[in-house]
Amino acid sequence: PETLFLSINLIDRFLSKRQVSLVKLQLVGLAATLLAAKYEEVTTPCVSNFTYLADNAYDEQELLKAERYMLHVLNFSLAYPNPLLHLRRIS
Repeated sequence: PETLFLSINLIDRFLSKRQVSLVKLQLVGLAATLLAAKYEEVTTPCVSNFTYLADNAYDEQELLKAERYMLHVLNFSLAYPNPLLHLRRIS
């Protein structure tokens, strides 16, 4: 669940800073999910899995370029106050 929550947070923060055409919205979601998986998961799925999820609408280089652009727009700030983090510390 942490990966999903972080992915949604990244999408939300990115879309609050940049306007995206409807055609590229899926690419934003893929890039955010790839970043969240790299940040949260122990083993990261490969980029080809993400392009497969998009039915090969984007190639690997385009996805990696979108990932770099999202990191640049977010100033490399991926962490956010996660409620699950606080619950773990309390318990």
